[in-house]
Amino acid sequence: SPGASSVPASCEPTMTLSWALYSKASRAENRDEALRKTSDGLIRMLILLAMPVFLGVAAISGTVMAVVFGEEWVAAGPVVAILAVARLLQAHLSMLPALLGVSG
Repeated sequence: SPGASSVPASCEPTMTLSWALYSKASRAENRDEALRKTSDGLIRMLILLAMPVFLGVAAISGTVMAVVFGEEWVAAGPVVAILAVARLLQAHLSMLPALLGVSG
């Protein structure tokens, strides 16, 4: 179920979308093929949307910190850059609870 994750589905758009699409695909006549196509589409969409955002934040993290929190936070820029890249690398994991949930 969507509540099985430690992150509420309402806080994670990818998770919410995954549950909806995987639930629909699991009812398709050719279930395995539908789940595979759904996964492929979700991963492509995630790459197209998330990569520019997270890499952009990583590239200008010092500026982001200065604008949002003030000049005294510029030193946190490298940490924000690392966290942005790490989140990009694990973004696809938010699809797993939905896929495992409908796979049975």
